[in-house]
Amino acid sequence: MSRSHWRLVAALALATVPRAAEAASLQVAPVLVEMRAPTATSTVRLRNESDQPLSAQARVFRWTQVDGRDVFEPAADVVASPPSVTLSPRVDYSIRVVRTSRGPVEKEEAYRLLLDELPDASRVQSGAVALVLRHSIPVFVMPPVQAPSKLSWSVKVTGGKIVLTAANSGG
Repeated sequence: MSRSHWRLVAALALATVPRAAEAASLQVAPVLVEMRAPTATSTVRLRNESDQPLSAQARVFRWTQVDGRDVFEPAADVVASPPSVTLSPRVDYSIRVVRTSRGPVEKEEAYRLLLDELPDASRVQSGAVALVLRHSIPVFVMPPVQAPSKLSWSVKVTGGKIVLTAANSGG
């Protein structure tokens, strides 16, 4: 067989193979939410770039770090509204992030807004992988006047590696 015949056979073979993965299509902006008290709300824009409707859910978690690891706990004092949505193709949609707590903001509060694209069971194909995205957006609620930062640093050698640690006990 000539080289052009091999190319034709390869092209036909590739054309008949089902797609192994579909690209996810949920877009989110902004990628950081900051609210300074007394402001208690902000918005996040969602956009469906596909040709099909897309379902998504929004959840908020309190975000802390313990021993350098992220810890997420369900939050009741900051919520996303609505918590789930179906987006039409090529349409922008807004999700509100709302601090429901009436207490004063005394120090910075950190949260994560998780926006999950939900799989569409009607579009699942045998032998195909359906990709869906999870966007993890940092949300910070700050006091009206932020205290200055108060950094402390430490350096130690652990297991033959140098470990640099910074901690902020201030604002």
